[in-house]
Amino acid sequence: MIRYFLMIFLLLVGIPHAARADEVKDCLKGQGYVQIQGCSTIISTKQAFGLPITRKNLAIAYFNRGNAYVQTANDDNAIADFTAAIELNPDDVRAYINRGNAYARKNINDQALEDFDAAIKIDPKFSKIYLNRGGTFFDAGEYTRAIADYDIAITLAPQNATAFQNRAFAWLRLKKPIRAIADLGEAIKRAPSDAETYYYRGNAYDDIGKYALAITDYDEAIKLKPDVAYFHLYRGIANDNRARYAEAVADYDTALKLKPNDSLAHNNRGNSYLRMGKIDRAIEDYNRAIKLDSKNSFAYFNRATAYDRKADNNKALADYNKVIELKPKNTLAYNRRGLLYIKMKNYDRAVESFNRALEIDPNYTDAFTNRAIVYRLKSESAG
Repeated sequence: MIRYFLMIFLLLVGIPHAARADEVKDCLKGQGYVQIQGCSTIISTKQAFGLPITRKNLAIAYFNRGNAYVQTANDDNAIADFTAAIELNPDDVRAYINRGNAYARKNINDQALEDFDAAIKIDPKFSKIYLNRGGTFFDAGEYTRAIADYDIAITLAPQNATAFQNRAFAWLRLKKPIRAIADLGEAIKRAPSDAETYYYRGNAYDDIGKYALAITDYDEAIKLKPDVAYFHLYRGIANDNRARYAEAVADYDTALKLKPNDSLAHNNRGNSYLRMGKIDRAIEDYNRAIKLDSKNSFAYFNRATAYDRKADNNKALADYNKVIELKPKNTLAYNRRGLLYIKMKNYDRAVESFNRALEIDPNYTDAFTNRAIVYRLKSESAG
């Protein structure tokens, strides 16, 4: 979810005023492959409109072609051109930034950080360098260092909503949702029409159990962008969490109208139906979720729960087994399977399931309790 400023600079100065050849125009103002062709002509001839160009102007041609390669998703060529631009003009902060961004996209983080450090030495007051370096730290899992860079970016450019938003994402990774909510609020103040920020804050409120506040934010996101399926999906989750199941179903209905093949939305609507006691409708949704995503372990688990409630033990058992096949360390599935084996009076298998849960999590209290129940039942059945 992290969003960076991947800055592309198009320089419109430097070439002699008299130069009006098509290749110069394409190199300066073209896009994509047109710009690549125009700049390539200048680079290969080292001329513009028949006149020799300076090292600085040649650097501009490399720089602009590098930007065009970024637009055409060719980061390797972009890096080569930004490198040539830097060799010709070592003080061009923009070339370091754009090369750093290209390295970051390729997950070559050490090189990216070196470029951002070099850019900061040239222009330490340029806030977006810190924003980009913070993004690189974020992707490397160094959230505290990312926050330190976002702090500087915010100090230098306090009206930049993206810096607050990115810092919020880092706070969330550090399990500090209250600080994230505060930063997302600051981002909203600066960009009140950004639907995504309301959505992210809604997620954060949902995480801490503030479901009414989450729904208020999802409402705002939907008001701004009513055709985004996952806004309705997550409002449904918040409604489900506060036990407003009919409202949740309505939200999932809308999400599925916008995105009919969303396995998660079918699974979640099934959960709401299950909580409303509409077991067969729940199973229909779980079936659809599984058809759309055969590895959706949540749908298998939830369908097992539905079959369990219908006392369809064999189908429930098959689904719990499928969950365990997909997620071998899912202790809850082992525990539920153990309980099902108790219902089926297969006490040895029940013990095996509880034992497996405890091997994975020795502190799983429910598994201890349930295993003790099985031992008592086995003793009673033995007379």
